[in-house]
Amino acid sequence: YNIGLSVTDMKGGTVTGNKSVTVTDPLSTWTQRTSNTTADLKDIVYGGGKLLAVGKSQGTWCSSTDGSSWTTGTIWVSGNTANNMTSESIIHDGSQFVVAGYDYDFGIPDWIGVIYTSPNGTTWTRRHNTAAGELRDVAIGSGGVYVAVGDNGTIWRSTDSAVTWSPISTGVTQHLRGVAWDMRW
Repeated sequence: YNIGLSVTDMKGGTVTGNKSVTVTDPLSTWTQRTSNTTADLKDIVYGGGKLLAVGKSQGTWCSSTDGSSWTTGTIWVSGNTANNMTSESIIHDGSQFVVAGYDYDFGIPDWIGVIYTSPNGTTWTRRHNTAAGELRDVAIGSGGVYVAVGDNGTIWRSTDSAVTWSPISTGVTQHLRGVAWDMRW
C-alpha cells in the first residue's frame, strides 16, 4: 500500500510525505502435517499445553505440543473397548478434556450418546452414556455448567465437572449439531 500524508501548520507551511507499507497475512500460507492416523478427525482444541484432535474409528485422538509432530491413540476404558466409538466434539475446561460422541451398544442394539473426560488427553473415563440419542457437541459455560447436545433434540447438563449428567427436556425433536456458550455473560 502507498500512504500519502500532508501536514500543515495553518500558517502556510506544509510537509508532504509518502510511505510504502507491505501487509502480510500470516494465515495465507499453510504447511500440511501428517497426523499419523487415517481416521476422520472431527474436532480440535487447545488446552493443558497441547492440541488435541478427536474423531472416528475407536474414538481416535491425536495430540501435539507444537502442531508439527503428532501422537495418536484411542479412547479406551477398561471393560469398554469402544470399538465403534466416534468422538464428535472436544473442549478443555482449564483442567480436563471433555469429549462428546457416540458408541454402538450391542445390548440394545443401537447407537448411544457418550461423554468421556481426561485430565491429560491420553487416559479416559466414561462419564455418561444415553440411549436417548447420539451426542454431537459439548460446551462449558459460566458457573462450570456443561451442556451436551445431539440427535432427536437430546440435551444433557452437568454441574459437577462433567461427572454426572441430567437430561433437559425442551420438546425439541430435531437433531442438534452444535452448542456454544459465551462465558463472558
